[in-house]
Amino acid sequence: MNEHPLKKLQSLFRELFQLDLADLDFGLYRLFHLKRAEIEAFISEQLPREVDAAFRIVGDEEREKLRAELDALAREVQEQIAEDAILPTGEIKSEYLNSSAKVVRELAERYESVRQKVAAVQVAEEVTEKDKADVFNYLYDFFRRYYEDGDFIPKRRYGARETYAVPYNGEEVFFYWANRDQHYVKTAERFRDYAFKLDDLTGEYRVRFVMTEASIPKDNTKGNARYFFPRPDLASYDVEAREFTLPFEYRLPTPEEAERYGNNSKAQEAILEEALPRVLEVVPDSDLRVLLGRPINEGEDAPTLLQKRLRHFCRRNTSDYFIHKNLAGFLTRELEFYIKDQIIHLMDIEADLDAKRRVVKTFRKLAEEVIKFLATIEDAQKTLFEKKKFVLETDYLIPVRHVPREFWPEILCNNGQLLEWQRWLAVEGEVNEAFLEAHPTLPVYTRHFDRGFVRRLLEALPFEDLDEATDGLLVHGENYQALRLLMERYREQVKCIYIDPPYNTGSDEFIYKDRYQHSSWLAMMEERLRIAWKLMLEDGVIFVSIDDGEQAELRKVLEAIFGKENFINNIIWQKKYTRANDARWFSDNHDFIITFAKDKHKFSPVLLPRTEKQRKGYSNPDNDPRGPWKATPLHAKSGTVQSFTYTFANGVVWSPPPGTYPRYSVETLKKLELENRIWFGPEGKGVPAKKTFLSEVREGMIPVTIWPYNEVGHNHEAVNEIKMLFPKNPYSSPKPTRLIARIAQISGGDVILDFFAGSGTTGHVVINLNHADGRRRKFILVEMGECFDTVLLPRIAKVMYTPEWKDGKPKRGATPEEAERTPRLVKILRLESYEDTLHNLAVTAERLSASKEARKREQAYKALAGEDTYRLRYWIELPLKEAETCLRALDLAHPFNYTLEVLTDNGPIKKPVNLVETFNYLYGLRVKCYETWYSPDDGNREYRVVKATDRESKRHILVLWRDMKGLNPEVERAFLEDKITEMKLEGEVWDEILINGASPTPGVVSLDPLFKQLVMGDENE
Repeated sequence: MNEHPLKKLQSLFRELFQLDLADLDFGLYRLFHLKRAEIEAFISEQLPREVDAAFRIVGDEEREKLRAELDALAREVQEQIAEDAILPTGEIKSEYLNSSAKVVRELAERYESVRQKVAAVQVAEEVTEKDKADVFNYLYDFFRRYYEDGDFIPKRRYGARETYAVPYNGEEVFFYWANRDQHYVKTAERFRDYAFKLDDLTGEYRVRFVMTEASIPKDNTKGNARYFFPRPDLASYDVEAREFTLPFEYRLPTPEEAERYGNNSKAQEAILEEALPRVLEVVPDSDLRVLLGRPINEGEDAPTLLQKRLRHFCRRNTSDYFIHKNLAGFLTRELEFYIKDQIIHLMDIEADLDAKRRVVKTFRKLAEEVIKFLATIEDAQKTLFEKKKFVLETDYLIPVRHVPREFWPEILCNNGQLLEWQRWLAVEGEVNEAFLEAHPTLPVYTRHFDRGFVRRLLEALPFEDLDEATDGLLVHGENYQALRLLMERYREQVKCIYIDPPYNTGSDEFIYKDRYQHSSWLAMMEERLRIAWKLMLEDGVIFVSIDDGEQAELRKVLEAIFGKENFINNIIWQKKYTRANDARWFSDNHDFIITFAKDKHKFSPVLLPRTEKQRKGYSNPDNDPRGPWKATPLHAKSGTVQSFTYTFANGVVWSPPPGTYPRYSVETLKKLELENRIWFGPEGKGVPAKKTFLSEVREGMIPVTIWPYNEVGHNHEAVNEIKMLFPKNPYSSPKPTRLIARIAQISGGDVILDFFAGSGTTGHVVINLNHADGRRRKFILVEMGECFDTVLLPRIAKVMYTPEWKDGKPKRGATPEEAERTPRLVKILRLESYEDTLHNLAVTAERLSASKEARKREQAYKALAGEDTYRLRYWIELPLKEAETCLRALDLAHPFNYTLEVLTDNGPIKKPVNLVETFNYLYGLRVKCYETWYSPDDGNREYRVVKATDRESKRHILVLWRDMKGLNPEVERAFLEDKITEMKLEGEVWDEILINGASPTPGVVSLDPLFKQLVMGDENE
């Protein structure tokens, strides 16, 4: 028996909101479950009611339109036929319908046809069940084609007719992919380890789910949907740490597995169900086994804790890959195409076109309401994703030579710092002030110190301009979010970008949606490259490493952003020095480095220095006072002069060899001979050649497009470089420093950005180059993975300390010259993640649901807007307005106590937000210095002061922060006026003075509205 169309549609929407999956207790799904009653009311009550209402509205609209037409025809009949031509019943007299006068008969027929249409338009109560069923079926068919596992995306469909409308504006070549207008949001995850804690009377346990390489060859798999396969045979238990680790493979099933589990949405559950008892069997600790096997509640079908966690792990890693940037626009456009292409052509062969037209109009009205509802949710996610993320932590690596000596005793008493020096830098023996003095490049890592110490230290550093002294910036965060945060500070400031993104091989760290591997990757790359373009100088250049898999698509994306005319070249890097004889087709020995300029006409590559071998090509056998030279031929491969002979003064007769042409004219040869620029060999009678002097050629060599490994390194060399620093090699796929050094040299850049920083090779290279030539290049590295703390950060600390390492230990100390040239400050930012943002929205919604005052406000909204309108919009807007992550609900009266609840492996924890640093970056400030003021007449109220300029260093900006608890406005006014006057007398004049909250001080403006605007700014700003 077929399912009723309404029930089928309702089931689709319940699947869309995942209402039946309680395991989805993360992100926006927590909000869905919290607002389940509202969503269910929309699906169960409002949707059917909207159908009746839509039919009624359509009927009323048609009836009014037809009545207006009928009235106009009635007047025409009475004027042109007869005043009494229309009977009291509204019918026209039959004699006029049968009139022999054609004009009369046709007018009467037109009138009667419209009158019958008016009579045929039924009121809502007379709408047939078939009409309603048609609407529900159309709705089901339309929306199901755009939704899959949490994402709105055009699903692949097969048929003779095109299914989707692609927006195309007549470009000569148009590059499109399935989710071109969507944010890819999985970059922050990369199938990271999943961990949870549980405890009983014996103590606390920790359970970890980790990813492992698939053990099944690709050739022995089936289908295109991957699943998580637990590997209990590889499970381990650390008795001392009380930690159980369960590995997972994420792969395609074998043919036998596909047969056993099926290939539909229930396959993953079947895999987990089968593995569940085997997982419990391998848990060696009986108490932990009991905890994991215990049902989570007393319900009859309650899952066990292990079952719940297994489901949660799988769903979390395979749900929500994309957020649509304009879902309403996309679905509205698709709706028009669907109606014209999928419905109207079916109506062409139907008899009752008027009734069908009413069904289509009703379908459109209802579809528009559903689109509005779905777009409200999608737009909320878009708002949260595009919201600028807060800086949660700010720290520095500071060579001890720049740390004032009065801080040294505190540093030497900090066990965390001492242990880090031992672990990172292999520092041995007693560390005292003499040791610090003897090792000036020893980096102090401020994360080990309280915030008061860090503030005092920053204020005491011997730099007039902190921004200028910051030679490196390391950002731990998702690269889209990091680039958005850095936009205003570094807009049009970056000369060189190098990135080594995931190659999307299917087995690398890039997570893609099944059946959307390439479009997932393109969506991720396109929006990050688009932001990167805005950061570049007009003469800036970008280098992107890639292999054959995505090289063609990547170049198209770069062309769309940078312009085809700004393509520089596709460099071939020989990454291997050996042949892979076991390769199936060819030994893959190279990668590409695609190179684009922001403006090709403004970019010029820096010439590469000549090698010793190239210099040896120049000599001076005749002791020419002009210095070394080399002989170059007088002939060329192409030309127009067919016959040419020239006789030199010494009697040598010269003609170009057969098949070649003279390079120089007779006049030029005479001139060269007079200037002693012709060489006839040691005996003076040889084949003549031109003397090309080294002093007259370009200083260096123009780069070529093929980079052999002997010049720029290879993969094995890169791995060995990592092993020199980290003997256990914690990073498997670095790039060699010689390769990145070549890129940095060619670009000539002072600011080099790498937003897929990985192991930190780019930062390492910049430090090495500065050590060598004394320039002050700066680097910006963005990385979100665990390697930030395990590899990148300690690597930068190591090469700041000394340039040469072996087996994880320094081979020597830094020379005085290297110490002078090592980075003065390396700044470290840790950012809020999109997951944290979603979590805070859900936390806010939960808080509001428990608040009587918030519930009253919610009821007021419902009363004012109506239940139906509330469900379409306000149920998600209200928590969005109140969320701390959006900086909307709370004012900035207590900026030093502002916190967010962030997600960690140990569960959610409250973390302070560095609002000062966040504002500095969002407003694009170049911070000169920090100060702390105290107001003696206001209980020594503390003012944290930022003295800065704008990005262009044209405007001087003073930013003041204070806690406003118990603030006396008049006392503050007097204090700030005195301070401003005092600074003015010392030559410090400010174009803008900002303060958190309000202040009565003339010329001091609240930063609150500006801050909120900057945080919530959209992507297109």
